[in-house]
Amino acid sequence: MDEYEELINLALPYLWSVNLNGMRKNGPKILTIGEGDREVQMLEYLTEKGFDGPYGVLCHIKTEDAKVVLQRNIEGLKKLNGSK
Repeated sequence: MDEYEELINLALPYLWSVNLNGMRKNGPKILTIGEGDREVQMLEYLTEKGFDGPYGVLCHIKTEDAKVVLQRNIEGLKKLNGSK
């Protein structure tokens, strides 16, 4: 995460889609979108750099129903975007 901007700058010419999940620098690496501490900044940086491709959400939690996990991620993304 500390190298995010550098890596995005290198990858941006080749990016056509970005998958998201919540992350905390000093905590779990897989969280529901919106429960992390850097998603807003990461999304803002992509927008600032001109990325306008699609975003995807994944289900990395094997102990829960994928539909439930994905719905939580979609709701978290809406919250980050200021939607309801």
